[in-house]
Amino acid sequence: MELLLVAPLSNGGRTLAKAVASAETGPKYTSRNSFTEGTLHQKLLWQSERGAAGTSVSAEVTVNVEEIPTATQAADPDFEPPVIGELKIRLSDVRLYALSKVEVAVAIAEIDDAEAKDFLTPQIERALTSGMENYFATNASTIGRAMRVSGWDPKLRWVNRTQLLEDTEKPRDDWFMPGRDPEKIELPQNENSVDDTMPPGDQSVDALEATPKQPHIGPNGRGEGSARCSIVVGWGNNAIFSANKMSTGAGGEFEEFRRGLIDAQVLWVLLDELSDESKKRLIALVDGHEPEKKRGGQYLDLVRRAYRDIARLSVLYSDVKVELQGIRQEVAINVLNVWGYDQHFEQVKTRLDDIENIAKTNAELARRKYQRGVAAAAAVLSGLVIFQTGLDLVATAFSGTEGTPGGEFGWISFLAGVRWLSADLTLSLAMLLTVTVIWYLLRSERGGGA
Repeated sequence: MELLLVAPLSNGGRTLAKAVASAETGPKYTSRNSFTEGTLHQKLLWQSERGAAGTSVSAEVTVNVEEIPTATQAADPDFEPPVIGELKIRLSDVRLYALSKVEVAVAIAEIDDAEAKDFLTPQIERALTSGMENYFATNASTIGRAMRVSGWDPKLRWVNRTQLLEDTEKPRDDWFMPGRDPEKIELPQNENSVDDTMPPGDQSVDALEATPKQPHIGPNGRGEGSARCSIVVGWGNNAIFSANKMSTGAGGEFEEFRRGLIDAQVLWVLLDELSDESKKRLIALVDGHEPEKKRGGQYLDLVRRAYRDIARLSVLYSDVKVELQGIRQEVAINVLNVWGYDQHFEQVKTRLDDIENIAKTNAELARRKYQRGVAAAAAVLSGLVIFQTGLDLVATAFSGTEGTPGGEFGWISFLAGVRWLSADLTLSLAMLLTVTVIWYLLRSERGGGA
C-alpha cells in the first residue's frame, strides 16, 4: 500500500517561517497545470536525501499499532478486538514546504499489504501519524542544521492521507469517512493515447477525434468520456485511482496534486487557528472570566486584528480560484469544499461579529460608568462651591468690623443678616443646600445615563 502524506506543522515552526522570503506575486509560468502562484508561492525548505540516480532514499520506521475501541466493540460483548502489534512504514521523498508562514511536511509512505490487512483503517491512520512523528523526532536536529535553524522542534497538527492505487487496486474498507460526501476529479485521456476498449477497425484518426478526450473537470468532479485516472478527495482521506498514469516530475500532474493539497491544508490551518482563538475569547467574554478592564478596548483591538486575518484569508482563497489553474486549483477547491471551508469561514466571521458586539457593549458600559463618576465628582465640587460660599460669607460677616464693609446699600445689609442668623445657622443652611444640589445632580445622572 502506497500513500501520500501531507501534515501541517504547529506553531513550533513559526520562527522558521519568519526567515522565508516574501511570496512571489508576479506571473510565473510553471506548467500547463499551474501558471500563476501569486501569494500561494510554496517555498521548498528541505528535502530528504536522494540516491545517485536521483531517487529518494527511504527510511523505515516501526510503530506500535494500538487497539482502538469502537462502538461495535462496546455494544457487542462477542466482538473480536482488532489485532495489535508492530507495523513497519517506509517513508521516502520527505519534504518541507512553507506557504504563508505555515510549514507543511509531505512524504510518500509504503506499507506491505500483507502486514496492513490485519489492521483496521483507524489503526492504519493512527500508525501513519505516529510514523511521521517518529521520523521528525529522530531527524529534527539534522533537518534543523540543514535549514540553519537551531532548536527546531516540529509538531504535527494532523496527517492527511492519500492512497495511491494502481489500475486493479481498490481503497481500503471504510477509507472514506462518513458524514462528508467525497468529491471526484477525473483526468482525461492523453490526446495521443488510444482507447484499448475500441475495436482495432475503429482506431482511426477520425474515430479518435470523435471520441471525447477532454471531459469537463468541474467542482463536482463530473466528467464525460473515459478517464485516465480519478482523484477522490474526502475528509482526512483521499485516493487516486490509476495513480501510475499520472505524469510526474516538476510541473507534472502528481506534483500539482500535492501542491493543491498543501494549498488546502494551509488555508484550513489559518482558518482553524482563527476559529480556535475567537472561540476561546468569545467563551471568556460570555462567561465573564476575563478581567473587567479587558472586556472593551482590548477586545476591539483583537477583533480588528482578526478582521485583518479574515481579509488575508479572503485574498489567499481568491488566489486559489483566480491565480491557480489546472489540477492544483481543482484539488484545492474540491478539498476545501468537502471540508466545508465556506461554512466554517462564515461561522468564524459571525463569531467575530459577536465578539465585536459584546466588546462594544462592554466599552459603552465602561464609558457610561466613567461618565457617572465624572458627574458625581462634578456634583460634589458644585456642592462644595456652595458650602465654600457660605464659609466666605460667615468669614466676611464676622471679620471684626461693625456694620457692612464699604457701607450699606440702602436698607439692604446681607452681611448683617448673616450676623443676625448666627454663623452656625448660616453654615447649616449652606450644608443643606450643598447636599440637596449633590443629590439632585446624581439623581439626574442615574435617571438619564442608564
